[in-house]
Amino acid sequence: MKVSVGDGELLVETDQLFNRYLDDEVLTTDHLADGKFYTGDLTVIDSDGRFKITGRKNRFIISGGLNVDPQEVEKIILTFPGIVEVYVFSVVNEKWGEAVSALLKTDREIDFQDFHSYLKSYLMIYKIPKYYRIVDEIPLTSIGKHDLEASRQLLFER
Repeated sequence: MKVSVGDGELLVETDQLFNRYLDDEVLTTDHLADGKFYTGDLTVIDSDGRFKITGRKNRFIISGGLNVDPQEVEKIILTFPGIVEVYVFSVVNEKWGEAVSALLKTDREIDFQDFHSYLKSYLMIYKIPKYYRIVDEIPLTSIGKHDLEASRQLLFER
C-alpha cells in the first residue's frame, strides 16, 4: 500500500483497491482516479513520513444558501482569549437549513457579548455560530475524531 498527499488530500494506492462504487458513477468519479482512492481527508505528512489528518474536504456547512468552512470559523474562535478547543458543526435549522454551531472548551470565564463582538470583527455574520455552548470535553469517537451526533446532543442538553 502506498499513501501520498495531493492538494492536501490523503490518497491511497493498493493492489486491493476497489474499482467503483456500486450504482454510483458520481461517487466513483469523485473518489477514484489513476488507481488512487481520494479519501476526502485533509492531511499533512511530516519529514519522517508520518501523516496527520487535519480535517475533511466536505465539512462545509450551507447556511441560508451560503457556504461556511467550519475550519475557518474554528481558527478565528481559537484566537479569542480563553478558548482552548473548539468544534464547529451544523445543526438542522428551519430558517437557515443548517445553522453554524460550536462547542467551546475554555480555561476561564468567557463574556459572550465580547466573544460575539470579537467574531463579528473577523467573520461575516452568516459564519458566526448561531448556537454555542461551553463544555468540559468535546465528544470524540472511539478513533479520536469529533463525534458529530454526540456534539449535537450535547449542544442542546439541559
